Amino acid sequence: MRNCILFVGILVFVLFVNRSILAFDLMYAEQPMLYTANHSLHSLVDLLNIYLHPRMLDVFSIPFFRPSGHFLIYQLLMPVLGWHNTQGLLVVNLIFLALTGFLLIKTYALLFPGFRMGGYLAFSLYLMHPALFLSRLIVLHFEFAYIFFCLLSFYCFARFCRGAALRANQRYLLLALLFFLIAVTFKEPALMLGPVLALYFCFAGPGVRSRQGWQVLLLLTVTTLGLALYVSLAWPTLGHPLGGAITAPAKWSATVELLKALVGFPSEAQARLALQNAHLLWRDVYFPTLTRVILASFVFISLLAGWRSPQRQQMLFLVLAALLFLILPVNWAMGLPWHLSPSLLFLSLLAGFSMEALTSKWFDKQNTAGRFGVLLAFFIGLTTHTVNQSNLARVEAHSSFALQLARNAVLHPPPLREKLTATTLLVVEDSLLHDSYALGNGAYPLFLKPGLDFDGLQRAQAFSFLKYQLFYNGYLFRWAYLQPDLQEELYPFAVSHLNTVPDAVLHHWLQRYDDLLCVGYNATGQWQDRTAALKYHLLQEKTRRLLLVHAYAPHAAQLLNGTLLYTKRLSFPDPHICQYECDQNIHCQGFTYENARYADHSTVKCQFYESLAQGKESFCPTCIGFIKG
Repeated sequence: MRNCILFVGILVFVLFVNRSILAFDLMYAEQPMLYTANHSLHSLVDLLNIYLHPRMLDVFSIPFFRPSGHFLIYQLLMPVLGWHNTQGLLVVNLIFLALTGFLLIKTYALLFPGFRMGGYLAFSLYLMHPALFLSRLIVLHFEFAYIFFCLLSFYCFARFCRGAALRANQRYLLLALLFFLIAVTFKEPALMLGPVLALYFCFAGPGVRSRQGWQVLLLLTVTTLGLALYVSLAWPTLGHPLGGAITAPAKWSATVELLKALVGFPSEAQARLALQNAHLLWRDVYFPTLTRVILASFVFISLLAGWRSPQRQQMLFLVLAALLFLILPVNWAMGLPWHLSPSLLFLSLLAGFSMEALTSKWFDKQNTAGRFGVLLAFFIGLTTHTVNQSNLARVEAHSSFALQLARNAVLHPPPLREKLTATTLLVVEDSLLHDSYALGNGAYPLFLKPGLDFDGLQRAQAFSFLKYQLFYNGYLFRWAYLQPDLQEELYPFAVSHLNTVPDAVLHHWLQRYDDLLCVGYNATGQWQDRTAALKYHLLQEKTRRLLLVHAYAPHAAQLLNGTLLYTKRLSFPDPHICQYECDQNIHCQGFTYENARYADHSTVKCQFYESLAQGKESFCPTCIGFIKG
């Protein structure tokens, strides 16, 4: 009952200090992609295959393999919460944060027997730290779920090591390994928990002094290496997706960035140039003055207490554990604030104990020291609200229009749901923002990317769960209308200025004229049905450009025969380009589209015919014959 009351109290406090996060209710750009990905699963077998066949979620913006965070938890929650209930997801994430706080207090008591108050201080520091602002604000893979399972694994392992006989406590070892595995499937930095457990075993267990100690260390080593291989199977050639971008200067810059983010030292943009996403908005976390004072004070107190403390061994372990968790972020050369999360967990334990050790000397009575520590923890935890408010104001000032567009698309989409069918083409007019990522983590048609290496893209996508298509890479309105199979095409244009749109794109829209719908936004961020306007201007532009549009009868696996006009090689597989060319040539009666892929190269071409020999088609497994209607 006491533990239940403690957890409920922590949860209420966590929700209270993060109420501005819940009120802001960020609809993040990558959430529509998670909706689409999860709706490709139709059974438990599909979900199991996610775990058995490691793949990145998305080769461009989410190059990670996190099956529990990206799939399992959504499959469990969304039937209950609903896919538009982003506040509900935030609450779930904060519940994991509260569970982490509860477990942090229990872990503290295990590490420092006879001490208690420092656990509350440790959690208050972890709760309010500005580096974890994004982890509180955004729900993607549930950041605090991975932290909770990491800490739960460590707690079980500590219980295993503290037993009088290791064999009698083997159940705790098995639980530690199970929760270790679960943590890794939530987020790959949890891999460093293996070395941390081994380090703790050397500090608190028999270490290498016994045969059983060697067996435990070997088990931890094999488990960690196996999980590392499992995670890296999602990456091409078992290498990190950043590849050659991970240089020594980038690693040094990442180290500097992470150390500065610990205590809120400002960072110069010039020093970040070697980092990936050097100008990312989320990199610049704001530290209020009071927060800087609190963090600096605890750093000083930790140094002061550690010098004379009889618990120097436990304190040394916490420092080394924090450093171990920095290895992967540094070697990935990112240096992003939230990568500090597991390191902050252990450093907070260190800071909490340092304060408790000092206050026990300041006050004559232990109860007085305990009350002071709890009140201090309560005050530090309350500053979480100030940290959140300051950073939310910065986010809104920087991206208010984009955030408003995403929110309005989901909560107030144009009333087109009843018109959407399996053949509908929904064109999304990006007239002002011109930011495909902000509009649901979508992408403009791939032919708009200059110098696109399509073969290279295809090889990379072999390791990706979601595949980019030539045209239909919009996700925002699939989520808004709850239509995962919607053909959504995001394009940077204004309906009233179709002169900027290439002929081939207009031709494609004209071919789908009867199935065409369009949505666009105005200067106030409100989405509107733009179908009538697009169709009107589309016909006007068709007349002005003298565009011809015909229907085609496709013949699968057939090579047409006739009088050849010419052959055109394509840079990417798209028969629409050939339809456009054939339509504009009055002598063209049809064409054969061939898309042949081999181990070392591909052949994508169209053969255009002036006349066709009816009934003399040849079998071609990689061809489609198109006869003009």
